Amino acid sequence: MMDGRPIRILGVAGSLREASYNRRLVRLAAAATPDGAELIEATGLADVEPFNADLEESGFPPGVAHFARQVLDSDAVFFATPEYNGSVPGQLKNALDWLSRADGGPTVGSLRDSAFYGRPVAVVSASDGQFGATWARDELMKVLKTQGARVLAEPKLALAAANVAFADDGTLLSADAGGRLSGLVAALVDQVRALRTAREAAGAT
Repeated sequence: MMDGRPIRILGVAGSLREASYNRRLVRLAAAATPDGAELIEATGLADVEPFNADLEESGFPPGVAHFARQVLDSDAVFFATPEYNGSVPGQLKNALDWLSRADGGPTVGSLRDSAFYGRPVAVVSASDGQFGATWARDELMKVLKTQGARVLAEPKLALAAANVAFADDGTLLSADAGGRLSGLVAALVDQVRALRTAREAAGAT
């Protein structure tokens, strides 16, 4: 029987700004989530401590543990990232470096690998520039693939000229961009459902 639990997607905005364009994309993705699934916005990214192997010896520190638990409790993760100096924002990359570690310590428990190992993820990006933070999007996808995540390649969304891309009500002015966003969320949900079906089939044999 198909697992009937609601699909839980964690939405992570790479910018710490409350009013960031990428946080808007996360919230639009939540609104576009199909029935049977929910997208919950992540909290506490700003509180993740700088990676330090000395701290790691005692397990994840509190800020890391909080962020890691949200990832571990999710079925999939949806990222929206800006681009800082041609790459991924430092605080987001720092959090991913922590979560790539094999041992989460006593607070989170032992991880087989990265917290993202085998987990479906999707990445979109937005910036004021003409390329829509494409470099950061591609860098983030590379980092997640390195950690063993199941990274969806399509549909792609790198929102350029984000300062003029949103209507007054917060929706996207471009029907194409809106369609890509909702299509990517739907694809993420489909991936989770496919994995659940495969696991159930494997358990039945």
